[in-house]
Amino acid sequence: MPLVSDEEITALPVPRDGKGKLGPEETARRKAYALATFREHPDYFGTEIAQLAGVSTHTLHRWKRTDPDFRAVWLELLAAQAKLIQELLDDAKSGEAELGKRQIYKLEARLEEISGTVTERDREEKRQ
Repeated sequence: MPLVSDEEITALPVPRDGKGKLGPEETARRKAYALATFREHPDYFGTEIAQLAGVSTHTLHRWKRTDPDFRAVWLELLAAQAKLIQELLDDAKSGEAELGKRQIYKLEARLEEISGTVTERDREEKRQ
């Protein structure tokens, strides 16, 4: 279940400062903004999403580690990203899309990274 509705997400301002400790309300707004950014831009990676949400990548990883709701939505979005990457790679292999060797390498590496994340999630869930 998403942390906020689509209507609330579109009303969020883009946070810019990323300095100091955030209060609970601002943290919730930035979490929602990070998830909305990822949902709207599945081609973005964590660094870009963190930057747009006005937080560090460390903070983004902490949210994934400590907030089960945030993590659940993040993993759903990662799965969607993996699907898009796989479709693009399949299109490149069939000749429907033109990708350079470096682009293919980067996409394959990202796909492996996502697979590792999902596998780690499965391991964590089994431990609990």
